Amino acid sequence: SVAALTAYTRSLIEYASKVKDAEKRTGASTEALQTLGHAAKLTGSDFDAVVRSFKDLSKARQEALDQPGSKAAQVFRALGIDAKALKDAKLEDLFRAIGRAFGAQDFGASELAMVTELLGRAGAELLPLFKEGMDELEQKARDAGIALRDPVLKTLEEIGDQLDTLKAQLRGPFAEALVETLRLSNQLTSS
Repeated sequence: SVAALTAYTRSLIEYASKVKDAEKRTGASTEALQTLGHAAKLTGSDFDAVVRSFKDLSKARQEALDQPGSKAAQVFRALGIDAKALKDAKLEDLFRAIGRAFGAQDFGASELAMVTELLGRAGAELLPLFKEGMDELEQKARDAGIALRDPVLKTLEEIGDQLDTLKAQLRGPFAEALVETLRLSNQLTSS
């Protein structure tokens, strides 16, 4: 139906905007955000947890580079991630390295504290993703064509921005017409 198509189009535009905004906030690629977000969803978490974890990971990486004796630096080392990898790796690749380390090894009682040190509270939500095979789930998302290409995302985001501007432009005239209609209606009913 037309209503269903309209609703799906609106959700697609909102999704594209969300992905592009996350790209700007985290520096991660839209492809990585989408495939990791989908994989997270399959394991009980979601796209937003991935985005939050990227922001916390960026802070933890900087802390570890600035203060080699910090708790974050210690956790990176325990996961087998050295200073060179911290400095050189893209954020999404660093995230994947962390995920692989947690997926390959059980860190016992300290696991939750370790993952939250690097990925914040969202890290606890993402542990099932790491344990259930992040790489395989992400590859399945790629193979299924889950990730929209950047030009498509950019176009949808621009359409969303244009629609937002149009709504804002129509708000004033619509409100004025509504007020005038209500005023006339009140006059008619009170006469």
